[in-house]
Amino acid sequence: RPPRSTLFPYTTLFRSKRTDEMEAAIKSGDADAVKAAGADAVSFKDDSGRSALALAVNAGQTAIVTMLLKAGAKDVPAASGWTVSMAAAFRGNSDTLALLLKAGGKAAATTGDGSGVTPLMLACSRGHGTCVTLLLDEAPESLHAVDIHGRSALIFAVACNDNEEVIRLLVARGAKIDEPSKEIGRASCRERV
Repeated sequence: RPPRSTLFPYTTLFRSKRTDEMEAAIKSGDADAVKAAGADAVSFKDDSGRSALALAVNAGQTAIVTMLLKAGAKDVPAASGWTVSMAAAFRGNSDTLALLLKAGGKAAATTGDGSGVTPLMLACSRGHGTCVTLLLDEAPESLHAVDIHGRSALIFAVACNDNEEVIRLLVARGAKIDEPSKEIGRASCRERV
């Protein structure tokens, strides 16, 4: 049987009023409306399966993230396999990432899709130095993790972003500049350091 999304491709036309109200409250930073939802806000899932915490992270609403964490929201993987810590690292939202890590978010988690990508790799791919520092402080072992293609955080930093600050930070923390990669050669890593 085909997945529901292929049977009903226009499900976004029939979104629930509850989803619209919660998303609007979170995106606008209306903490009172989110707080009024109480325990429902912690267990809330929109029509796509995203939690209120994920929506708040994606909207950059740190105050709402704080409120949801205090109410018991957890950094659990979404249907995509990404945790909200991964989303914060990818977006460069270091304040939110720090809150999530303090509340038990997993700095060394990998995406649930089997790719082996970590929050550190995501932060490196976008050149978010503060997030890189937070993640390395929390999970230094993630520096040497590789995805299913053999790419480390250093390879992501060089190949995706080429941010000199992030590259130097990774090398200072012990990244191996001579590691091979299909995307870039050994010389490319060495040239950038």
